[in-house]
Amino acid sequence: MTRTSGTRALGILGVAALLVAGAASAQTPVRGGTLRVATASDHTTLDPHFATMANELNIFHAVLNTLVGVDRNLHLMPELAESWKWDTETTLTLALRKGVKFHDGTDFDAAAVKFNIDRLMDPATKSRLASQIDEVKAVEVVEPHMVRFLLKYPSAGLVATLSHVPGMMMSPTAVKKFGKDIARAPVGTGPFKFVEWVRDDHLTVERFDGYWDKGKPYLDRVVFRPIPDTNVAVIALKTAAADVVTVVEPKDVAGLRGRRDIVYAESPGLNYYMIRLNVSQPPFDNRTVRLAFAHAIDRESIAKGLFFGAVRVATGPITAASWAYSPEIKAYGRDVAKAKALLGEAGKAGGVKFEMQSLPNPIVRRIGEVVKAQAAEIGLDITLAPMEAAKMMQNSLSMNYQAMLSYRSGREDPDGSTYRDFHTTGAFNRMKYSNAKMDELLLRARTTSVPEERKALYAQVQKLVLDDSPMIFLVEMPTGQAVSAKVKNFVHYPNMYVKLAGVWLEK
Repeated sequence: MTRTSGTRALGILGVAALLVAGAASAQTPVRGGTLRVATASDHTTLDPHFATMANELNIFHAVLNTLVGVDRNLHLMPELAESWKWDTETTLTLALRKGVKFHDGTDFDAAAVKFNIDRLMDPATKSRLASQIDEVKAVEVVEPHMVRFLLKYPSAGLVATLSHVPGMMMSPTAVKKFGKDIARAPVGTGPFKFVEWVRDDHLTVERFDGYWDKGKPYLDRVVFRPIPDTNVAVIALKTAAADVVTVVEPKDVAGLRGRRDIVYAESPGLNYYMIRLNVSQPPFDNRTVRLAFAHAIDRESIAKGLFFGAVRVATGPITAASWAYSPEIKAYGRDVAKAKALLGEAGKAGGVKFEMQSLPNPIVRRIGEVVKAQAAEIGLDITLAPMEAAKMMQNSLSMNYQAMLSYRSGREDPDGSTYRDFHTTGAFNRMKYSNAKMDELLLRARTTSVPEERKALYAQVQKLVLDDSPMIFLVEMPTGQAVSAKVKNFVHYPNMYVKLAGVWLEK
């Protein structure tokens, strides 16, 4: 691997994140006020080492900082680490920002980094996310504000990984003091400090006056309110009951763009809708049944009928927004005859019955209904089982499901979008999928630094995923977000994160 500076770009192609209120950057920010954010669901935990839902990242980015940041073009940038360099192919050194305080008044330093990484890797912690940094052998404190990562093998995606959950820093003092209760009251270095969380109602954070980025944040507080029904969320925005909607469906775009009191932004996305299959039990322990299901679905009709042609058909875990995307890889088209033949080959010519769990929001419900109708034509009898996000996540973690319709949030580096789901030990491999060839490809891609070689390896990964079909890909996820015109300096990121340190409200 080559040495990497603190500003090396990830090389995302075709991504154009937008500053929603661009002209506002020339205005003088106004301090004060409460921002109301409508989120897609409530949370399961506030401890990043046990994060299960993409929605929780919005809270983490308010309360915590990561070692490495990501700018609006998805390029890596300094955050708590001011710079980094590869001393050798397996030695990464980070120079840390000085003068940073946790919300409890304790110092952020190299010892805090070591504590957080050690906690994540410690088997006693029992974090499913530990595999995200499988390549890390140890973390050393070099100086009070310099830390070194010693790796088992070269890892091209590690720096990008440190811009996600593994790089999120909590106060060691608070973790030791609160133990497991830190999951309800996180203490970080972020622009806002945690105030309260009332399940299924709201979560409140308020300005941290000691934030290291002097002068920020501008807001007094932020209230995150779960509104799973996107129709209700958009109505809340239109009636000034909410200031930010984190997910907007394509059907609502035209109506929002036509209003002067609302600003809408979008960009090519890293996320996608998919169906996760439990390959450890019938009927999807049979690869041929999985392939029959994959060939039963008309993805184009979903893209055009449900998303008004505003989204792309998903061909795998790496979307068209990524530099590692391979346009020559095509999704399975709907082929009823082939799907029926595959069921017959699997000894299931008489049909297969199974349950498909899903989130209860309108768009997912409609996708489920279309999939059910199309699958019925080849002999697949699907019982749709909508349920709240927390229950569905619990079932996912305990493998208490047959099929699960949901969405995945992609990562800036393709390692983060593939290794976690499809390696045998992947942090989010909730399918019990295991293929030695896949494990080999993912490890080779992780340890190779030449972009062209990595892209070729990820093309093989995507082809193997389609061939095994432990996950059925539908469409790439819309990336629209909308805010009140009174919200200034709100940045729309293609990864859908909500970062609010620089946001202010017009009086």
